[in-house]
Amino acid sequence: MLNAYIDDSGDAKNKQVSAFTLSGYVFTAHNSMLFCEAWREVLRRYDLPYIHTREAIRLDGVFAKVPGDGMNACLVDCARVIRDHVAFELSCVVETDAWRQAQATIAKHALVEHGLVYYTNPYFLQYMSLVQMAHHFKLTRGYNDDIIFFFDEHNVNMREAADLYRATAKSAPEMLKRIGISDDPPRFVDDEKMPPLQAADMAAYAVRKQHDPNAGRLRPFEEILRGIEPKCKLLYDEEAFRSKLGVEVAIATAEREASDRTGATEVLSWLAGQRYREYVRERFGKA
Repeated sequence: MLNAYIDDSGDAKNKQVSAFTLSGYVFTAHNSMLFCEAWREVLRRYDLPYIHTREAIRLDGVFAKVPGDGMNACLVDCARVIRDHVAFELSCVVETDAWRQAQATIAKHALVEHGLVYYTNPYFLQYMSLVQMAHHFKLTRGYNDDIIFFFDEHNVNMREAADLYRATAKSAPEMLKRIGISDDPPRFVDDEKMPPLQAADMAAYAVRKQHDPNAGRLRPFEEILRGIEPKCKLLYDEEAFRSKLGVEVAIATAEREASDRTGATEVLSWLAGQRYREYVRERFGKA
C-alpha cells in the first residue's frame, strides 16, 4: 500500500495570489511508519508539538519560544527526514490567471453541463489530476500498490472536492475506472497528529513559492526539498489549459452532434484515452 499525504497552499479566490497548489509526498506504508518515528524525534529535540511551516517561519504561536536560528535548524532537520523516506513528490499547480481565463471556454461550451464536473471546483480538478498522475507515475517507478490519499480534516477546500469526488464515483464509476482512478475516497485526519501531513504542508509552501514572482530567497530547508527526486508534477498554465480544453471541447461537440451518441461516445472515449496515454508517455516515460 502507498500513502499520499497532500496539503494546499494559496487561495483560488484571492486575486493577489499568482498560483495555488496541492502538493505532498507519497510513502510506502513501511516508510511512512519509519518517517513518523524520525519526525517525532526531531520534534522532541526542539520541544515542539507539530510543524506548521508558515507559523514556524514567522515564529508564531507555539514556535515563538524557539530562537530564529533554532527554527531554521529544525526545518532543515525536518526536510532531511522527508528526503530520506519519501517514495516520490506529488504536486499540481494551477496558475490563478490561467484558471480564470479558462472559465470563458468552459462556460461557452457548457463543459460542466456535459459532465466535466471537475471544472466546478479548481481543487477538485487538482485532486482528480493528482490521482491520475499518481496512478501512472507509480507504475513507472515499479509500484503496483493502490494509493490512499490523506488530507487535513480542517481543509474546507478539500472536503468540498471530496464531496464532488464521491458524487462522481457514485454516478459514473465506469468513467473513473476508464482513466485509472480508484473509487476509494480520500481520508481526512488531524494534521497536528499526522507527521506526513505536516511534511505535505512544507511541500505545498515550497512548491507555491516557486511560482510566486515576488518570493524572496530560498531558505535552507527549501533547497533540500527542491532537491528531492523523483517528482511527479503538473502545471496548469495557459498553454496546459488550452491543450486540455481543446481536446475536451472537440469531444463534447462531437458527442452532442453525433446521431449515434453511444457509438460516438465509445469512439471518442477511445481517442481520448489514446491522447491521454500519449501525454503520459511524454510526461512520465510510459503509460
